[in-house]
Amino acid sequence: MIGVRPEECTYGSASDIPKLSTISCLGDQISIKWAILDVMGVIFEVGDDTNDLLVPYIQKRNDMVSAEKINEMYLKISLGEISSFDFWNELGFDSEYPEIERVS
Repeated sequence: MIGVRPEECTYGSASDIPKLSTISCLGDQISIKWAILDVMGVIFEVGDDTNDLLVPYIQKRNDMVSAEKINEMYLKISLGEISSFDFWNELGFDSEYPEIERVS
């Protein structure tokens, strides 16, 4: 299967996710362990979820936090350098954790 181009494979659609377990490439069936989805443009209509969704959400609740600080902390949490608690604590929401992660 090495060197097979994506256009030579067929994949399940989003509606197939619960039963998605194989990919067919050039007539061979292979099992997959992971399905990786890109949510930009699929789940979110925006292309920059951090600046278009997270920054306004945080600044609506705490306008003293800069977009630069939010992006800095988002990068750290995305890289696994800090915990979820540390992320919210650094942005001034320590008293609202963990409930803030359940708020829509």
